[in-house]
Amino acid sequence: MSPEMRQLLNDTVTVLASPIAVKDPYTAQHSRGVAKIAGTSARELGAASDFIHGIHVMGLFHDLGKIAIPGAILTRPPPGAPGHPNPAGAGQL
Repeated sequence: MSPEMRQLLNDTVTVLASPIAVKDPYTAQHSRGVAKIAGTSARELGAASDFIHGIHVMGLFHDLGKIAIPGAILTRPPPGAPGHPNPAGAGQL
């Protein structure tokens, strides 16, 4: 891939991934971590440069579907954590 094409792809990825960062910073940070680990793994396995770059991009986009999930659901505490809504009757015998 030419340097110009790679830069265009990087710019496109940045634009497409930015709504996730605005909506849920945790998911954006998680996606960057996945991309870094995936890219590093591909490099350690001896993959070609373009393949490594593609794996990195896929790591950034693996949670892109979360953009359609309401923010209140994405950012709510996990079940059992303080502040998590308890469904009516849950945990009662």
